[in-house]
Amino acid sequence: MMRFHDILEDIFSSKVKISVVKILFRYPEKKFSGRELARVVNASPSRVWEILNFLQRYGIIESARIGNTIAWNLNKSSIFSKELKRVFHLEKKMFGDLKHKIAHLFKKRLFVKRVILFGSVAHGKESPESDIDLLVVVKKENDKKIAGDIIQQLNPVFLSLYGNMISEIIYSEKEWLAKRNTPLAKNIESKGEILFERESA
Repeated sequence: MMRFHDILEDIFSSKVKISVVKILFRYPEKKFSGRELARVVNASPSRVWEILNFLQRYGIIESARIGNTIAWNLNKSSIFSKELKRVFHLEKKMFGDLKHKIAHLFKKRLFVKRVILFGSVAHGKESPESDIDLLVVVKKENDKKIAGDIIQQLNPVFLSLYGNMISEIIYSEKEWLAKRNTPLAKNIESKGEILFERESA
């Protein structure tokens, strides 16, 4: 039997539990063994086994024996599964919405050549207090102040919507070319996400 109160506190009570649930929702047709899930979420098999049994008690997942292995998969008919799907969809939509807003803002400014999201938000490892790290490359030196002013005007909106502010690095094209071999620039280029890039005329 399942409980009808304080359910979310139970389901979202640990990062490992959330990671397991997310994987099961990401691959709703796949059957996972406990050890396979443990490897994916980087947790001990015993901890994942405990979580899977917990989720099954709520009817969120189902299990079946395949040979010598117990396989687990999402129970798509569960009322919890249907509602949790909305939650995870919202999370994904919020990140997409954030990227779209930033790209749309700078696309309209012809002096902006490139915008890259980097740091913890780009890598999905942010905390609630994390800034939204942006690299903005502009055409000329005197365009840097204009880009900075635009971001400062946008920050109150982002703080209200997401609870986070933009922390920007702004370079002219000339500066960026000079700095591209620095460790920071290499890290941004290799691990960041390009939100907007204007083709050279």
